[in-house]
Amino acid sequence: MKHLILLIPLIVLLNCCRTQTLSNTSNERIIHGYTYDNTSGEGLNGTFVYNLTQGMMTVADSTGRFKLKVNDGDSIRFKYVGMKDSVILISKITPSYLQVGLDTANTTLIGNEILRTRPSDLFNDSLYGMIQSSLTEKDCQSPFFYFNEEWIPGASVNMISEDSISNIDFKIDEYGNKAIFVSLPPNLIDTLKTHVNEVYKDMWVEYDPSCEFPGGDGKLKEWLKENIRIPEGFKGRERVVVGFTVLPDGTVTECHIIKPKGDERLNKEALRLVQALPRFYVEYYTPVREPIHRALPIVFEKDLCVNGSYATHNVNGWYPVADFPENKIEGKTFVTTKDFAEVSIDTVSFPDMAVIEGRLKAQMIQKWADATESRIGKRIGFVFKDSVIMAPTVNCRIESGSFTINSPDKALILEIYNSLKEK
Repeated sequence: MKHLILLIPLIVLLNCCRTQTLSNTSNERIIHGYTYDNTSGEGLNGTFVYNLTQGMMTVADSTGRFKLKVNDGDSIRFKYVGMKDSVILISKITPSYLQVGLDTANTTLIGNEILRTRPSDLFNDSLYGMIQSSLTEKDCQSPFFYFNEEWIPGASVNMISEDSISNIDFKIDEYGNKAIFVSLPPNLIDTLKTHVNEVYKDMWVEYDPSCEFPGGDGKLKEWLKENIRIPEGFKGRERVVVGFTVLPDGTVTECHIIKPKGDERLNKEALRLVQALPRFYVEYYTPVREPIHRALPIVFEKDLCVNGSYATHNVNGWYPVADFPENKIEGKTFVTTKDFAEVSIDTVSFPDMAVIEGRLKAQMIQKWADATESRIGKRIGFVFKDSVIMAPTVNCRIESGSFTINSPDKALILEIYNSLKEK
């Protein structure tokens, strides 16, 4: 997956900005390494090795060996289908040859936890000492940096030599945010801005705020299921899309129907449901807090009875799919979601999408390999709730038992992922 930079003040920027200061030169170097299975000790062929900071990637060879260009301060992520991800922070004491063991149970997931890393792990000792008395660990999750009372997107104290800082203060800014105010000689501000532009010139930086239902999308799905009222006599499956606004304090307001259905009862219930949503968790990546506009599909589903018996539904899983008519299922399932051994999800900010990666149970790998071989030059599709989500053309026999599921509809992929994890 391509990993893109999300501008999160303080910790992620401290972790992801190139650690050269305005007075220091680059410490770029090549590291070599070996990735292996902690259980068997075997090298992991095809491990993805990402430099999250510089946006570069390499793949380990058939013996699990790799090499990658790094700087001090770079975050390196190791990813292998079926294994837990691991992320390490490069520093001056990081050896030039790394041995990285991955497993399915005990590896600490750090890649999405950088915001909760203690600041003492990211600052050098002297700089951390200048601010630790003012900040708690909770405060360090999302404060903003101001330099001479000005917020400069992307700037952090790691970009300034220590002797240039005359004072660091922690206080609330004019927008009510917790912030770190750094005092510098006036002539350094323009130099700092030029340096920030140089660091980010080849990166996509995402400033849009984020908000989520308390507990995440899985909890939102549970809440909707518990609170939805299916109109009496309704049969089938319909989807109403409701737009709404999330205020800076998380309050849901200004609810309105974006995509209605002919049955007005469904529209009214969808609107009622969204209006009843609890406060969302909101995070901003700029000091100014603007309302956030969102949309939510509300799905009404009830078994459709035909001539005294229920209509046939396709079990969720992988099927042979025809080219014409487009996405028509033309046979029985190869494997169902019950045959999945494990799944993981990866997300990016631009384009805003998510991808599910998975692996089948050992006893199904041979069947999967034979099925994919029989479909070379043809399409197979992943079916979820009777809809073909994706249908790629097979170009080789897949013997690893691995697969990916993706769609431009990020919300749908998250729904599928949560459904798979529940099972």
